[in-house]
Amino acid sequence: MNVKQVGLVSAVWLVACGSGPGEAPTISNLKMSATTVSPGDQITGTMRISDPDGLGGMSVSLAISGPLSAQSSTPVQGASDALTEADVPFFVNLSALAPTGVYSITVTATDGDGNTSNTLTTQVTVK
Repeated sequence: MNVKQVGLVSAVWLVACGSGPGEAPTISNLKMSATTVSPGDQITGTMRISDPDGLGGMSVSLAISGPLSAQSSTPVQGASDALTEADVPFFVNLSALAPTGVYSITVTATDGDGNTSNTLTTQVTVK
């Protein structure tokens, strides 16, 4: 990682619920642990993912934009078609060299069939 990038490391785990065919997932209830952080901090958050087809093959894309930008796509750990809805936690590690300012964090989900969810965005201030 060079000095001009925000370090983005993400991990996504599945925590929780059923089945259906060919529809796009939906994400809702995006929550962040903090809205003000320092360079080098870890930001944690959660979102709810629903997919009538099941959560098998689900991945989450996180993008940060602001003074610097980064993005990452991560498979949802433990996702299966037996589950149709779950609260999914994630984290973002900021580089110790991240410049101060307001960053937007944008999340989307993509299911195993390649269908993409709606997009949710929240803001975090690095001080």
